[in-house]
Amino acid sequence: MRLRTACNVLAVVAAALAGAACSPGGDGSGADASPDGAAGECIGCGSPDGGPPTGDSGDEGVAVGDDGSSPRPDASAGSDAGGGPGALGYMVGIKTNGDPNGPAKVEAWLGRPLDIAGATITTTSWISTAPYVTSSGAHPLLEVSFPLLSIFGESNHLDDLAQAAAGAYDSTYEAMAQALASWPNPLLSARIGWELNGTWYAWSNGVGTNATYASYVAAFKRAAQAIRKYNPHALIQWCIAWGQADPTPYWPGAYDPSTNPGGVDVVSIDFYQANISQYDDHGQQSPWAMAQSDGTIDVDWTVSFAKQQGVKIALSEYGAGSPGSGGEGSGPGLDDGAWTAAAIQWMNGLPPGFFLWTDWSDDAPADDIVTAGANPDEQAAWLGAWKGTHYAGNWWKGASPP
Repeated sequence: MRLRTACNVLAVVAAALAGAACSPGGDGSGADASPDGAAGECIGCGSPDGGPPTGDSGDEGVAVGDDGSSPRPDASAGSDAGGGPGALGYMVGIKTNGDPNGPAKVEAWLGRPLDIAGATITTTSWISTAPYVTSSGAHPLLEVSFPLLSIFGESNHLDDLAQAAAGAYDSTYEAMAQALASWPNPLLSARIGWELNGTWYAWSNGVGTNATYASYVAAFKRAAQAIRKYNPHALIQWCIAWGQADPTPYWPGAYDPSTNPGGVDVVSIDFYQANISQYDDHGQQSPWAMAQSDGTIDVDWTVSFAKQQGVKIALSEYGAGSPGSGGEGSGPGLDDGAWTAAAIQWMNGLPPGFFLWTDWSDDAPADDIVTAGANPDEQAAWLGAWKGTHYAGNWWKGASPP
């Protein structure tokens, strides 16, 4: 998106990969650590984030479709949530990046464990924080942003998308995938080369070196296959940016184990109320309806496209707020409970098994949803919808959320 902010990037390498080669050519140098050996700063993280896990072995993948050919999340309407009080067919989480206790902080006021923690990794296979935990010490599932190029100042200089498309960076993608497989938070999904139709990441057409639609698609498929190799249950996510250029030339196709092993399971869209208000509503406080239906590439477009392609949808980075909102820890913000409630109403109105999860962003310009009482109207919308609930869908075949 157009307004970029800073976010923390994950960075503690999995012990199993202490000697893994992560350089573009797989030279075994092991020199691809974060420059200072600690968590980096992601300038522009949070979409408009910026710039800004673990399945078991085997080949099960996710649920097999009705025709037996395309392992994608099960979309059996009506039975997906399993019935019973508080049963949800989708998962609830937050994008929490550098705060391992973010899920526990939300649980303290929401009264239920979060299913997902969202974060961003770098091309040096580093995961930069302690594992994400609930109040009981359980590990939420991990939803991760997976870069195709070195966009965080990494020392390995993976900066040519044509090289990525040709396989020169495959060893790096495999090392990243192995690190995710070794992490205590089981990998739910990886959004590869996210916000692809924007103009702020080097993998977007015409932005970085040899960045074309074709090279993006080829690199995406290589990364997807590497992730699935070590995380067989993980869902591969194709993430677009609200209000930006037509993303269809970047489409890698839906996942099929035989004909398209590097394809997509889930389409997601990133957006912030603050940016829509500032850039698309003349500075006025924009309602949820604008996010849903007012852009050429908007939430409704995402729903229609996913249905056409036979895949699922999710929200992996979004939030209410004003241009001055600072994300987690920033305290009182816009506190737009109506926008938040409308977003949840939209989620609840989708067919069971089609909408899979929601991750509110911890980055500016989203309101602080984490700190108890910081934005009481928005938190009241969460409490009214999700207090006492639990994930009870049947589309996810990996480790259970807390």
